[in-house]
Amino acid sequence: MIRRFEDWPARLGDALAAAGDRPFEYGKHDCCLAVCDVVLAFTGADLAADFRGYKGAAAARRILKRHGGVVGIATAIAKRHRIPEVHPGLAQRGDVVIVDKDGDKALGIVDPTGSRVVAAARAGGWVTRPVAGIKRAWRIG
Repeated sequence: MIRRFEDWPARLGDALAAAGDRPFEYGKHDCCLAVCDVVLAFTGADLAADFRGYKGAAAARRILKRHGGVVGIATAIAKRHRIPEVHPGLAQRGDVVIVDKDGDKALGIVDPTGSRVVAAARAGGWVTRPVAGIKRAWRIG
């Protein structure tokens, strides 16, 4: 099971702020890796270790197809790391979630306020969604 560092709230906020102006790039700052980078910052656990190293949209699509999309990847990672799934209404700060974004499912993370979900934006940085739109959620730490 993954554990959060004692100062995880500050690390969560710092990681989100640090990536706030990063350009969207498959294999570096996309909906999956951006969230996994934030989790890495406040837990030390690299949930995306098995997926890192791909380049470009075509490679990302192949990985998504092979694993059943974003939901399939999130479910497999949660199972591998023994991360419990929780009811979407119980998602808290730092929990990894699935939301709708631009007509697709996207991986996101609940922000430090607990009221918004943050996900990588195609225009770069982050896009936010209300927590009411969470479709699935996993408790980190």
